[in-house]
Amino acid sequence: MAWQFQDIKYGWRIGIAAVLMGGITIFTAVNVQNRITQRDAIQVILGTVERCYATQLTTNPTYSVSPPSFVRNWYSNDYVGTNAILYTNIFTNVISERLDHAMMIDLDAKIVALCPYYVDTNSVYDGTTNIVMLSFTGLLTSLNLGDHTNFTSIPTIGTNAATFGPWAWRNYIVAWQERYKVLNALKVTARSISLSSATGKSLSVNSASGRTNYAVMVAYFTSNWPSASGGVAGRIGSRIIGGETYPNIMGMDAWNEYAPFANITGLDTNISKTISYYVIGGQPYSTDHFIFDANGVAIGTNWTFYTSINAGYNSSNSSPVIFGNTNLDMPVLAGPPDIDLEWGEDQLRGFKLTDAKSIFDWQFNYCAVKYW
Repeated sequence: MAWQFQDIKYGWRIGIAAVLMGGITIFTAVNVQNRITQRDAIQVILGTVERCYATQLTTNPTYSVSPPSFVRNWYSNDYVGTNAILYTNIFTNVISERLDHAMMIDLDAKIVALCPYYVDTNSVYDGTTNIVMLSFTGLLTSLNLGDHTNFTSIPTIGTNAATFGPWAWRNYIVAWQERYKVLNALKVTARSISLSSATGKSLSVNSASGRTNYAVMVAYFTSNWPSASGGVAGRIGSRIIGGETYPNIMGMDAWNEYAPFANITGLDTNISKTISYYVIGGQPYSTDHFIFDANGVAIGTNWTFYTSINAGYNSSNSSPVIFGNTNLDMPVLAGPPDIDLEWGEDQLRGFKLTDAKSIFDWQFNYCAVKYW
């Protein structure tokens, strides 16, 4: 006997005899469809698979949660003459006409493992102060599913109370619907990324070059800034260094830099996505620096800013994002140093970037429609 299959997504197949036609599922509207069919199973099974694909880290590929793969022995009978022969067929990632209980148990473990890699979408907005990751029990609680710790195994039936935990041996609609709802909430992933070396400008001038007068130093700095080069990602501002011990030594540096994010590689190409970049935090360049606003008014040493940057996604999986002044104009300089400043005390105008994340908003194909 030859088994017949039809292809579905991500290299999976389903038995040709499976009930797939008709369109109505148990995930269309509550109490509309009371019979569980294979088209319902496809939603939960492949909904789990594609969310694993969205955690891809490298092009090797590697994943935060590896996509599941199931190898199964299917048996068939045939006759050679009058002798019945049992044939063993080995198939990978095939959905049969009946529930594979062991498969569903394993998929539950994947769902639980996936949750911490997905973002609470309520925490993603311009000005956010924190990108919050989901948790399995947190989702069960917010969606009011199961006992807020486990999925419903057997629903309340008559006077028998509901039980919670792994899949029961009998199919219950509520069990499928709860898993669908959790997968539906897994929409957005986040990846912490480092800032690459910025292309910026940095220029220093000090008494070693014979410019010990502040006004002379400013004049030199201003005239030489257009040809300055180098710099450090994430800093923007100016500093003046003076001191009691070395009153004739002053130093002046200025940064006006833009910081492209490091290339993002290893993204899954099977699923459509949009990408945003979020700079989650910025802080003074050093905790002992004096920080000034744009008007030169000191605002202290303990502050943080939050912002987001949207960027397009290109085919090379690399989307440099500009933060700061791309013209690299000379920043406004801090005023002359107080003669009582100790050597190494700085007046700095600006910030450094401390935490950046890339946000991936996935357009999944399964468990993607909220029906409740």
